[in-house]
Amino acid sequence: MDGLTRWTGRAPVAVRDLLAAVDAPVAFERTQVLATLTGAGVPLRRPGRLLAKLRPSLDSGEPGQIALALSVLARFGTWPSASPLLPARTSTAVIMDARVLEALALHTSGETERRRAAVVQLAESLLERQDPDGVWENSREVTAACAIALARISRRCHPILRVTGNLRRTVKHLLETQRADGSWGTGEDTAHAIQILVRCGPVGIDEHMLEALCHGCAFLLRPDDCPVATIRAVRVGALHTAAGSPTVRAGFKRFAPSRVHDRVDQLVPVE
Repeated sequence: MDGLTRWTGRAPVAVRDLLAAVDAPVAFERTQVLATLTGAGVPLRRPGRLLAKLRPSLDSGEPGQIALALSVLARFGTWPSASPLLPARTSTAVIMDARVLEALALHTSGETERRRAAVVQLAESLLERQDPDGVWENSREVTAACAIALARISRRCHPILRVTGNLRRTVKHLLETQRADGSWGTGEDTAHAIQILVRCGPVGIDEHMLEALCHGCAFLLRPDDCPVATIRAVRVGALHTAAGSPTVRAGFKRFAPSRVHDRVDQLVPVE
C-alpha cells in the first residue's frame, strides 16, 4: 500500500495527537485545528468536549474567530444561528473575510436575503483584492482561505462566473512556482498549495496538476517535527484531502519518488 493511500478513510495517529494538543487554554489553537481538520474532511468522532470549548471563539467578538467556530459546528450538524456574522461587512483583513464567507456558505438552512447579500458582497470584495498573479497578499495561507471560500460559493450557493477565471490564475501561479523538491517552500505553504489544487481547480485535476500534487504530497510525507499544532493540522488536512481524490491516489505511484514508499510505514503511523 502506498503512502498516500494509507491516509484514506482512517485518521492517522497524528490526528489523535493534534486533538490532545489543542485540549489546552489557547482558544485560537483549538478552533483553528478543528476548523482545519473538519474543513479537510478528516473523519473525527464528535469531539464533544472540544466543541464545548469553542465557546470563547464564539464570544470573542472577532468575526474571523466566530466564523471558524461556526464552520466547525456546521460540519458537525450543530449551527445555532448565522446572526453572529450578520450583517457582514468587508474588512481590511482579507483572511477574515474569507473565513466569514466560507462560514456563511456552509449555513445553507434558513436562507435569508441578508445572508445572500452578505455572501455576494464578500465574494466580490475578495475577487477585487486578488493580485494579478492569482494570489492574495503574497501568502499561501490567505490565498488558500480565499480560493477555497470562493470555490465553495461558486459551486453551492451563488454561482459567480468571474470566480472560475480568478481561480484559474491561482492554479496557474502554483504550477509555475513549485520547487524542484516538490514543495512550495515550507511544509505549511506546500500543504496550503495542495488544498488549493485539489479543491479549487475550475476544471478538475489535469495531468500537470496531478504531477504537481503527487510531488507535493511526497514532500509532506517526509519527517516533520514541527511542534505547532495549527501548522501540523494543515499538513494532515492536506494529505487527507489529496488521499480522498481517486485521481491523485492513482497517480501517486507514477509520479512520487520511490523512496517515499520505502519509508512510509515509519512516517505515517495509522491507528
